[in-house]
Amino acid sequence: ITQDGIPIQVKTFNIGYKVLSQFITDAKYHPKTAKPIKKVIVASQVGFDDGARSRKFEIETNEDIEVVLTAPEDMLKLE
Repeated sequence: ITQDGIPIQVKTFNIGYKVLSQFITDAKYHPKTAKPIKKVIVASQVGFDDGARSRKFEIETNEDIEVVLTAPEDMLKLE
């Protein structure tokens, strides 16, 4: 969790629908995340499949949570 209370997860494998969905659920119930959750960051060394992109769209559309899919090396550019 960042200093601003934004949940962040980094994986070394390809992220799909299920992993992203579980992260959102976990973030909602974590006691140290800022509520309501407005943004999450997910980083993968390998990338994201179409399922993850589909889930990103669902989350952003239905739950009004910004989902940033990125690579670890690009995270320094986010600030």
